[in-house]
Amino acid sequence: MTGWDWLCQGTFLLYTGQLAAEDGKTGTFRLRTLLAGGLCGLLLRLAGLIRFGGQWTAEAGAVLIAVLPGIGLVLLGKLTRGAVGKGDGLCFMSFGIWWRAEQVFSLLFLSLLLLGCVGLFLICFRNGKRDLRLPFGPFILAAAVLQLGLGLLMPS
Repeated sequence: MTGWDWLCQGTFLLYTGQLAAEDGKTGTFRLRTLLAGGLCGLLLRLAGLIRFGGQWTAEAGAVLIAVLPGIGLVLLGKLTRGAVGKGDGLCFMSFGIWWRAEQVFSLLFLSLLLLGCVGLFLICFRNGKRDLRLPFGPFILAAAVLQLGLGLLMPS
């Protein structure tokens, strides 16, 4: 891994860790954190384009596709009247600025898988209720750490 990879991944982990702490403590993400993380991802992506060269129009299209999981979560939150948080969708929209679409989709899938496993465990073995609400942020962080450890999240 290059120094550039370390910079992007380390910054992303700091951002994701802050989101997990906020969600675990208050059950929400602060808009200021989401905006700061999205802006940081945008600056790193633009710096990567300048440093390594690339097609600006293709990159803009890639970002538009990569924010689709977040848009889907926001719409799902509207349809379920808040069962899925709007902040989760905004969070994944900001991740679309950082990573390619397949990386965002795999991060979402792994986060949901971890959340589902923990939720099922709590319902089955800890007398959890079916309407149990768990913060999603810590599971996003766990999924990001797993994916970074496996080398699946790399700067585009």
